[in-house]
Amino acid sequence: MNHVYYTQVQGQMGILGIKKCDFVLCTELDIFIVEVPFDPCFWERCRKKLIDFYENLVLPEILFPRVKFGLDPFRYEFAL
Repeated sequence: MNHVYYTQVQGQMGILGIKKCDFVLCTELDIFIVEVPFDPCFWERCRKKLIDFYENLVLPEILFPRVKFGLDPFRYEFAL
């Protein structure tokens, strides 16, 4: 499926552990329903990127705020 909501749908399915869902698009003229199967390979790539984004950009900004002080955000690299 090549749709702007594909990543969001796969992410929600991955987080909730759902194997398939119906994507429903409603317009004034019709209702369109597509069954979307869960893609574990796609989700694993997204999951890794989400973890990296949260751990290296969001969490550090929460712990060591820069943006609210008008400073440029930057990437932290934590050694685990």
